[in-house]
Amino acid sequence: MPQPGWPAAGDPAECRAGPRVALPATFPVAVPAKVGSPDRVLIADPDKNGAPRVVTLVYRGGTVRFDQFDGMVDPVFLKTAPDGQWVEGVGDVAVRLTAPHPITYVDEGGVTRTETARLAGPALIGSSRTVTYRLEGFATLEEASEVARSVR
Repeated sequence: MPQPGWPAAGDPAECRAGPRVALPATFPVAVPAKVGSPDRVLIADPDKNGAPRVVTLVYRGGTVRFDQFDGMVDPVFLKTAPDGQWVEGVGDVAVRLTAPHPITYVDEGGVTRTETARLAGPALIGSSRTVTYRLEGFATLEEASEVARSVR
C-alpha cells in the first residue's frame, strides 16, 4: 500500500495543477497542497500521441519545482545517488539529495531516460507505483517532507 505523500498512479487522467489549469497527461498529475497553486505549469517529453511524460509545477517565482515523470525511478540511480539520504514516510521510496543532480527514470516502454538538474538546491526524489516525483527548492528535509506529504 502506498505511503502518505506521493499519490498512487492510476489510469490516464487530466492534468489539474490548480483551479484553472487542465492538460492531458498519461498519468495522474498531483499537486502539493502546502504550496498552493503553481505560478506556471511546464510540460515536456511528449509520447507518440503528444501527451507529456514530464509535468513540472513551478512555485514561488521559480525557486520551487515539483517535477513528475511518467515512469519509475531507476533503482540504480537511488543506490548510487551522490550524498543520498533515504527518507521514510514519503511514498513507496524516497531519497534526499543536497547537490545538483540528474535523475534517471524508466518510462512505461522500458526506456531509461535522464533529466538534468534545474536548481542548485536540495531535492526530494521518490516514486509511487508508476510515477516518479522530484521536489526541489526546500532547504530542510523537514519542510520538503511536509510538502511531499501534502501531495494529492
